[in-house]
Amino acid sequence: MTRVGRTSRRLGGPWLLVTASSVGASDSLRVTIWRRLRSLGALYLQQSACLLPARPEVKREVRRLLERVRAQGGSARIMTIRFEDAREEEAVIEEMRATSSTRSCSNECPPSSRN
Repeated sequence: MTRVGRTSRRLGGPWLLVTASSVGASDSLRVTIWRRLRSLGALYLQQSACLLPARPEVKREVRRLLERVRAQGGSARIMTIRFEDAREEEAVIEEMRATSSTRSCSNECPPSSRN
């Protein structure tokens, strides 16, 4: 548990931090990376860096994608992380929900800790 203001809230997670670059590879690989990660529910933090819920099926698909990226001359990494601040994690979840509603994949977002 972590202390947030006057209430305790349990932090969720874990999360996947994924970086993928198609520099030195084909242009079509860049589009493939972007589309696949977005279809898995990725929230892009910066160019080539995104965050996804670390569910087993998502982790499996990300690993497959990263193997493909590396095989086609790109570079990629996957790291498992946890938030230290529950408010920051909640903000990310809300941002994922907002973007997922336009992509019709609201099931990709982890449940809110407010529920």
